[in-house]
Amino acid sequence: MKGQLTVKAAAKVNLYLDVLGKRNDGYHEIESIMQSVTLYDRLVFRPLKQEIIIWSDNPKIPSGKENLCYQAAELFFKKAKIKKGVRIEIYKNIPERSGLGGGSVDAAATLWGMNKLFETEIPLLDLSKLAELLGADVPFCLKGGTSLVRGKGENLIPLPPIRDGWLVLLDPEIPVSTSWVYQKIRVRLTEKRLSAKLLTNLVKKQGLLGISLSLYNRL
Repeated sequence: MKGQLTVKAAAKVNLYLDVLGKRNDGYHEIESIMQSVTLYDRLVFRPLKQEIIIWSDNPKIPSGKENLCYQAAELFFKKAKIKKGVRIEIYKNIPERSGLGGGSVDAAATLWGMNKLFETEIPLLDLSKLAELLGADVPFCLKGGTSLVRGKGENLIPLPPIRDGWLVLLDPEIPVSTSWVYQKIRVRLTEKRLSAKLLTNLVKKQGLLGISLSLYNRL
């Protein structure tokens, strides 16, 4: 077991996002192309004897069981069948409620980081199943890179990494809850949509100009 571990939790952007309808489990069926970016939160993990402690340099981040990192730690300990604790320090750079996956990437980093910290060697596939329990974006955030994402977010099809591309991220400082946005959306099956296939092919061909002209977000 390591004495301390630091993990970078990379933000994600949706190059393409379409909402296809509401599922019976309460989630929405989506089709998206997700991309990790170099903006990241930094998480520091320290083993404890029994309790889970969450601390952040951002006072708005909850420290109790409502925090996804706390939930991820609980799921990890249950899966690993070990009776330990952990202190997780979250140093925030990703803006809250900005669509960049701040909570999801931190939860994914917690699963990955604790697996390394406690040297439990839980397979990535099993960690991905835990990630599904935490939120729709967490499975992608655990994997990272570039992927075509379907289902509620659990079905990932890897795409070639986009090389030599730059993104300018502007934060209007107007926090918007993802769940609130999905509650407000009204899916019209007859509405004309931009196909994900076009952007997927452009990503495969590394056509940066075409990618930039084909960005789409249904929300």
